[in-house]
Amino acid sequence: MVKIVNTAGDIKTGVQGRVVYQRKYGQQIRRMREPKRAIASEAQIRHRQLYRAALDWRKTLSLANRRSLDGYAIANWIVDDHKIPLPWHRFALKLYLEHVHFTLLSKPTAPETGPWQKFESYETGDNTESVVMYDYRQGETFTPLLSHTLDRIDLKLRRKGSGGGPVALVLTNTDVDHKPTGSPLFTQLFPVTSVPEASAAWWPITCPPTPLAAGKEYGLYIYLTNYSYNNYMSIRIDTTTASYPRGVNIESTDGGISWTVNTTYDKVFKEYGTLAGTPAQPGELEIRHPALKNITRKNNGLISQQWENMSSLDEGRLFDHLKLAVDAGDLIEATTIADLTSTYQL
Repeated sequence: MVKIVNTAGDIKTGVQGRVVYQRKYGQQIRRMREPKRAIASEAQIRHRQLYRAALDWRKTLSLANRRSLDGYAIANWIVDDHKIPLPWHRFALKLYLEHVHFTLLSKPTAPETGPWQKFESYETGDNTESVVMYDYRQGETFTPLLSHTLDRIDLKLRRKGSGGGPVALVLTNTDVDHKPTGSPLFTQLFPVTSVPEASAAWWPITCPPTPLAAGKEYGLYIYLTNYSYNNYMSIRIDTTTASYPRGVNIESTDGGISWTVNTTYDKVFKEYGTLAGTPAQPGELEIRHPALKNITRKNNGLISQQWENMSSLDEGRLFDHLKLAVDAGDLIEATTIADLTSTYQL
């Protein structure tokens, strides 16, 4: 920067070539202007690195691969803006640099369940309790009027001492005599330390989602996995005005080896669940690239579909698009002939 004494009069300002004239406190100053140098952005740097990698990959192609690319461009009318087929060296860069394009043609839908509600129940009339301890098992059968998925059972329970838990809640099929039969549909353990001791109260038990069929009888009972004389459970029962029309009282004193059925007694219970709703609907996804090599469809980390070696330069075969059915939550991985992988999450 230089200060200029201008004896001619006016002070000059402005730019002249690489020199800048400016005014400061009535004095004229001259300085040299350095041209601005562009600073590459991160995106530009990544693209330059990608382009260098493309050039390196192109160098690895054999003579047969290069001839194959020339022939493929001519046969499939892969041309430039002047309608001239791409030479192999430009076509190779296109294969490497081209992005994989995912187009969701139709969106998949997740299954929708019906409203959560109470189905079978018997809630009043309980006048006494049945003890659950040692090998005693206490329960009730019920028959749904509607097919649905069971999600929760409420029982009216009371504990003595620590309750002897955890308690096992079991759902089974029944035979023609209303007795539990076959392997359990589920066995759900639940703690009892919060169950009241002074008087019985309704206790909700979340169950594994279990489909129940309309008109089919099921057996429901509980037993203790740990017990003693002063630590046990009891479940409320109606022995005077039992009126549940689609089930009977069941109990066992030998750990479920044999069962006693009483059609004039009923345990109180509530059974909740959801009706069948709209099933899941698949969607459709289109994948495009001049040379797709492998495509993998995964859901929850597991491979559900896989396509391999769709394109091969050695065989002069390039595969450029695929449409596939997809579900909600799918992860699609597409690998090009240059072994570059792109993903799409639904």
